[in-house]
Amino acid sequence: MQITIPHVDGGDPDGVDTVTWSLDGKAQGDCPKSCSATAVPAGTPATFVAKAAAGSHFAMWGGDCRGSKPTCSVTVGTGLFGTGV
Repeated sequence: MQITIPHVDGGDPDGVDTVTWSLDGKAQGDCPKSCSATAVPAGTPATFVAKAAAGSHFAMWGGDCRGSKPTCSVTVGTGLFGTGV
């Protein structure tokens, strides 16, 4: 399973700070570039919270994460992938 950190609009040229994530309710820490784990059983709940860089804002998720809210909750399956803008 892997998810790519979001890119956000405005402010900082990169616009990216971090994504905090958890698997099955257990915190996995911050992801400066991408969140990834190996050997995660299918059906495991995963939650990702995007944090925009100062002067920027989170616009939206893509891939398996959907919507414009900074929190994305998904169930791990094969090929889980998400991006944000």
